[in-house]
Amino acid sequence: MAQLTQKELMYINDCMEKEQNEMKKLNDYANQVTDPALSSTLKSIAQMHQSHFGILKSHVDSASYSG
Repeated sequence: MAQLTQKELMYINDCMEKEQNEMKKLNDYANQVTDPALSSTLKSIAQMHQSHFGILKSHVDSASYSG
């Protein structure tokens, strides 16, 4: 993988922070709603954001490892 620039790393870190915020909000909402189907949907979307976070983190980790 090509080495990432400082600007790219900062952008990815911003994206990771946004993904974490979305995960937290969706999990909070899922715990507050009374409709089980809606709660399940919100948790599923939160898991999608968790997956995105993991992908971004792997890019940062590999850039840190190689540089």
